[in-house]
Amino acid sequence: MIAREAILGYDMSGTWGIGARLKDMSFIENLKHTVRLNLIGGTNSTTMTRYLAPHNGAYTTFSNSGPNSGIAGANPLYMTTNDTALEIGLSNDYKMYDNFTVSLDAAYIATWLDQSRGVWGTSRMNGRSDQERDPWNVNVRFVYSF
Repeated sequence: MIAREAILGYDMSGTWGIGARLKDMSFIENLKHTVRLNLIGGTNSTTMTRYLAPHNGAYTTFSNSGPNSGIAGANPLYMTTNDTALEIGLSNDYKMYDNFTVSLDAAYIATWLDQSRGVWGTSRMNGRSDQERDPWNVNVRFVYSF
């Protein structure tokens, strides 16, 4: 489970990254923790933003799924060489019974996007403004296995 799925992209093409993970740490019986830290950078050209709406009327492809659906050029976030993101995540698994586990996952992605006028500063990247918003992902899972 990675928070960046569907936020920064459905796959990680056009990016580079390095990560670290401490898996299955346990301080209390039947409770395990996994901590993640991922640094992600873009590899795409900074000049590509001029081809996205509203700069280019010919670019009218809209997606019907994902966090930025219905907004041209924003689904998913297209990271340029000047953009960086840092994901910090924590997964907790509590084995309540032999065949029943409750999991809580939380992740935060800090984004540093190039807000200069030539890149994202005039792109209206979220369809309404050029405001940058850092995504959160929190979920709970109940797993019964038999």
